[in-house]
Amino acid sequence: FKFLIKAFPYRILQRITIFLTTSQAAAILCLPFMLAYLCLSGGSVPAVRSFIMVNLFLLGLIIGRKGFWLNSLLFAAFILTIWEPGVIFSLSFQLSFIAVLFIGFSVGIREDDRSVRQAHDEDRRVLRYIKNAVLITLSASIGTAPLVAYHFHYFSIISPISNLLLAPVIGFILIPLSIVSSFLFIITGHYTFTPIVSTISDVSISLVKLLSAIPFADIKIPAFPPVLVLLFYAGFIFYFLSNKKRYPLIIPFIFIMIYLFFSVFEKNELKITFLDVGQGDSSVIELPDGKTMVIDTGKTGRETASFLRYRGKEAVDTIVLSHVHTDHTGGLDYLIKRFKVKELWDNGRLIFPENFTANIKHRTLNRDDVVEGKGYSIYVFHPYPEFYTMYGNENVEADNDSLVLKIKGKNKSFLFTGDIEEEAEEDVLHIGKWLKSNVIKVPHHGSKTSAYKPFFEAVSPHVAIISAGRKNPFGHPHEETLYALNGIRIFRTDLDGAIKIEESEKGLKIRTYKDFQFEKARSLTEETKNLKLLFEKW
Repeated sequence: FKFLIKAFPYRILQRITIFLTTSQAAAILCLPFMLAYLCLSGGSVPAVRSFIMVNLFLLGLIIGRKGFWLNSLLFAAFILTIWEPGVIFSLSFQLSFIAVLFIGFSVGIREDDRSVRQAHDEDRRVLRYIKNAVLITLSASIGTAPLVAYHFHYFSIISPISNLLLAPVIGFILIPLSIVSSFLFIITGHYTFTPIVSTISDVSISLVKLLSAIPFADIKIPAFPPVLVLLFYAGFIFYFLSNKKRYPLIIPFIFIMIYLFFSVFEKNELKITFLDVGQGDSSVIELPDGKTMVIDTGKTGRETASFLRYRGKEAVDTIVLSHVHTDHTGGLDYLIKRFKVKELWDNGRLIFPENFTANIKHRTLNRDDVVEGKGYSIYVFHPYPEFYTMYGNENVEADNDSLVLKIKGKNKSFLFTGDIEEEAEEDVLHIGKWLKSNVIKVPHHGSKTSAYKPFFEAVSPHVAIISAGRKNPFGHPHEETLYALNGIRIFRTDLDGAIKIEESEKGLKIRTYKDFQFEKARSLTEETKNLKLLFEKW
């Protein structure tokens, strides 16, 4: 707008500058466009933050006072938290403000350096732009890295490069053209720049996909306690408060290195996590030899994939599909596309599309199959060929041909039952004492068709896990099943969220997702519990 105003005829320009400078006039013209930008963006947290900061800067120009970016940032944060106090816990809020904070401090340090200022005077404008662009990109990436790693469990090495390439294109070409095209549509009824916008968008997306496909483009990061994130930012805060002395930066990294050291030498124990996938089934088994097994995938596989990423997994050694129903197998394709799957086990009654599992070793399990590894054994109890002959192949319900597996660790055992119902439960009783297990995954989401009390008595579990969706239309788990499990400690994914059971020398350590949620404290004891969660990971 400043350049546009300078292009006005001299007489008009003379009248304007009697009251305002060209910068002030340009600032006034920008205000309605900033409001339009806020409306178009839908009022998201980053957009509101930008709107407040830019408008403060513009108001500073209008009244003739130079603003300070940190004051504007803090004022924007203040306004947002007053308007909606809960926004401070929003990841969007945290990423947006931390990115700007790190950019501001980094640019400020560079500008304060006299030698840098002298170099600026000597540099050509293009080179100066490149240096600033690299600095801004790296600052934002480093500043947000701990939060991204904590929430998304990866650190992108390639993102600074993609930002350098695409941010100018999107910011200075794509978005302005899109906005202008939208306004022209109101007048003409046509999106004037559609071919250009579409082409730029397609090229940008293709470039992002190309860069993300580069080997080691990102690093998978397993879950870690939130206190490490706090230590990272505390170090930088003390760095700036201590007149940029380096020792505050070293202290948090010492704690991080200590944590990494103990994580590397963490003892592998049998860990089984029964995931909350709604009305479906999926469990992730981390075996003592370091292998990862997934039993069933849920309907979509998204929850399973999220947990695998949370654990820093890039590959799955074995996926086991208990039977054909989609609430157990629907997420297979999703997982195969995102993780390197080495083996696929099933009951032999699943049909896969041609070449679907071309690079995956396939194995059909039957009764009496045994898989042994370091510190564990896996026994197959069901199904078996004679079972189909006995009941008639066409009469066997898909639920009743579910795989029944027993995973035995050093001292404890876990029974996975798929969706078997009373017929299969009665048949499996012939296994006898081998059925006895410490933990049972209750068949068929706790349906009354699977509430065969002699079966539960034979298993004689101490803990029962029911995987069911919240307020599911089937009413699972049914009262009959809960009655059959009377006296057994019950955990339910619809009430407790995911359930993690870890075998240890002292027995079974059971933690639920609900246990790891911060809660509103009403006493010092409850607040102490919240503080302890800062030092733990799920």
